[in-house]
Amino acid sequence: MVDDWADFKEEYHRVISFCEQLYTVKLTAVEIEEDLDRLQKLRSILLTNDLVVDTVVHLNSEMKNNKRIIVESANSNSMDIDTGLYPFTDSYHTTSGAVCTGLGIPEESIETTIGVMSAVSIV
Repeated sequence: MVDDWADFKEEYHRVISFCEQLYTVKLTAVEIEEDLDRLQKLRSILLTNDLVVDTVVHLNSEMKNNKRIIVESANSNSMDIDTGLYPFTDSYHTTSGAVCTGLGIPEESIETTIGVMSAVSIV
């Protein structure tokens, strides 16, 4: 949404067309224009307030300025896409290694990892 507006509108129309076929619905031109108007207002807010940044660059910049980053996840290893219990997995990595692969934080920058467990009693 923060890149070229014409490209966004083209992609929007492509997605709308796909959804109309998939769900057998038809949006009117007025509905589409109202939706695009709302999205353009949201885009303006995002751009005006500089709310969208490259998180990898931002986090690494903050770490170079000696800022500490806290990352949390409420998922378990059993939900990890690679090591989880299929079909009850998530679509991404849920272990502490995901900090490196998902956020671009170097492994040597991880200072502490805290794991919390709860016991479940099956009756």
